[in-house]
Amino acid sequence: MDVNKDAVILPLSELVRFFDKDSFLSIFNRLSEIENVRNKKRRLYIPLVGIFERFNQEFYSFFHRKDEWAPIWQIYDETFAKNKVYIVDFKVDNLTHVDFIQSTKDWLSAWKKDDLSNLLCSSKNLSVLCKNTLPDQVFDVDEIHNIKELLAKVYRFEVPFEYVETDNPFWERLFKEALNLPSNDFSQLVKKICGVDNIASNDILRLWLGRQDTFHKWLLRNFVVSRNEWSKSYLCLTLANIDEIDDLALCSKLWLAIFESNNTLRKKSSEERRVLLKDFYEIKPQFQTTFIEDDLKARLEGIPDTNEKLSLLTDITGLERGILLNLFSRNEVTEEALRDTYQDLYYYLDNLIPDNLQRDHWLIEYFREYKMSKLKDEILPPLQSLLREKNNTQEEFYKWYYSIQSISDILLSEKVSRIFLIDAVGMEWLSYLCYLMETTCGLNVDKKYIARANLPSITECNRIPDSVYIQSFDKDIIHSDYKYPDTFIHQLSFLRDIVRKYIFISGNEKIAILSDHGTTALARLDNHLKSYDFAEASHEGRCMWLDKPEEVNDRDIILHEANGPAMPHKRYCLITLNYTSLYHRPRRETHGGGTPEEILVPVVIVSRKKISDSLSYIIDPKEIILSKRNPELLLQISPVPKEDPRLILDNKNIGKLKYDAAQDKWYIRLDKLKSGSYNMGIRIGDWHYNMKVEIKGGMQESDLL
Repeated sequence: MDVNKDAVILPLSELVRFFDKDSFLSIFNRLSEIENVRNKKRRLYIPLVGIFERFNQEFYSFFHRKDEWAPIWQIYDETFAKNKVYIVDFKVDNLTHVDFIQSTKDWLSAWKKDDLSNLLCSSKNLSVLCKNTLPDQVFDVDEIHNIKELLAKVYRFEVPFEYVETDNPFWERLFKEALNLPSNDFSQLVKKICGVDNIASNDILRLWLGRQDTFHKWLLRNFVVSRNEWSKSYLCLTLANIDEIDDLALCSKLWLAIFESNNTLRKKSSEERRVLLKDFYEIKPQFQTTFIEDDLKARLEGIPDTNEKLSLLTDITGLERGILLNLFSRNEVTEEALRDTYQDLYYYLDNLIPDNLQRDHWLIEYFREYKMSKLKDEILPPLQSLLREKNNTQEEFYKWYYSIQSISDILLSEKVSRIFLIDAVGMEWLSYLCYLMETTCGLNVDKKYIARANLPSITECNRIPDSVYIQSFDKDIIHSDYKYPDTFIHQLSFLRDIVRKYIFISGNEKIAILSDHGTTALARLDNHLKSYDFAEASHEGRCMWLDKPEEVNDRDIILHEANGPAMPHKRYCLITLNYTSLYHRPRRETHGGGTPEEILVPVVIVSRKKISDSLSYIIDPKEIILSKRNPELLLQISPVPKEDPRLILDNKNIGKLKYDAAQDKWYIRLDKLKSGSYNMGIRIGDWHYNMKVEIKGGMQESDLL
């Protein structure tokens, strides 16, 4: 210090404003004790910019020598605006539109700038000391503790969810993306990062599962949770409670979160949950379900009410399919309820009428009863009665057997380009096979036939040259031991996989999907019928080859002369007409016998789907008024459809209409609907028809007169 100078200016305010109270008081006490011994004319000037109030309150008002002290000058500038100083206590890089102060030296140098309106300081020393600052006339000092606050306070960019320290790497990336966005709209930022123009609730799963980057999943999770309009959705409930940001955690919560909610939310969310889970597995079909089934089973077993349990079931896991099948077999779930919960089973049960069979033919009833027997795993009396009647004697059997067209006759009339032969898929699978053609393959079913296989009903007698032979259903499913209900459930999914893998059409060709024979699951059940002891019998006792004809005196068995086109020479075979075994009881689903399910097969003629292929129907009447006391809907439909029409209300299937041959009309009762007007629809395949139905309740005026 030059002792000859008359004045010394000591600028301390930009440091002392960060001192704590004791340090602040101490430095001014020390300065006041300085004596000008060598130059008594010298004066010490201390500019205090913006901290006079603090100086006065903490030091000067208590200073004992203030009456003896040099005067204090105050300069007022009414136009002076305060400057914001943000103190950050974390590392930040590449900031724009701010003066960045990284050290105490930078802070002191900032005073040389004309504009001090937007200062951001990351100095560790100042960050610690800023806790001692009081509001002053020059600066508003504000601490910023995380990137969310940095975006909000400095860049006016509001992020609508809480900052969590463990997510800081995600926030750092979000910060960089936000700085490159022209607007301050968080929704626009999410759309930009996801590369889409709009995000609806049904887009979230696709966006989530389509990205492997955890940052995108984290952003989507918080985007959903922060939106008020989605706050009561099951998707929001699920995402808000996931423990990890990955597909496994999300899938697990989609399955189980509903069990942790109250009953009201559970009822509202069950349909959304079902849709979300189906969407998840459509996007990720390879994703396993075995990891969740034990936990899911325990949760479902804790729900005693069947209707509530039904609302929580999907047809995604084998566990759920087994539960649904058992509920249906015990008559606790209606067939119509399966349409939304187990579509494969629903369409398996659908009795689609073959084009070469009358609606009232006994085989329609037979296969209906066979399917029900298979699903209940018992031979139902109506089925037993029909089989006993139609296969009572050799003459009765041949009478109906030869009345059915052969496979070769149908193929000769249709002139198809290619033939797909799926081994062991009998007539019971017709409706399900047609459903798969139209949904899984997106093809059009032109014709659907019932056909007889050559006897005995085994592959050896029913090979079709030049066909695409698909053996896996017979080899992998039929030849395995039958386990109820798992085997049947597996049959449905396995046949779907076969169709998806093998069936295709090139150009405008027409193809045929058929089988060489059917199978029966019931021969293994009947312990009351006798068994024979023919050790030479094949196909688990369903048939047996003979070297020469023998006399048969048993109504359970016929001797058949096999000389079809697939046979190189004439042969003789014993064939059982019912569930009697020629040897031991079968352990698996088998074939070779003479029951309709073994010898009758579907022949489905398929082509590319065309809009013009849809058949149109005439519905009469067009407007219907029903009484609440007798709400039976009665319609005439022309031409008579080959499949049962379905009644639709609010995009949901109400039920199938039944056919009354005597009146030539279709009917369904609407007892569960309240009085009022309804816009309903009739759906027959892809064809849809809208109509108005009014149900009047109470007593009519005429009743009161």
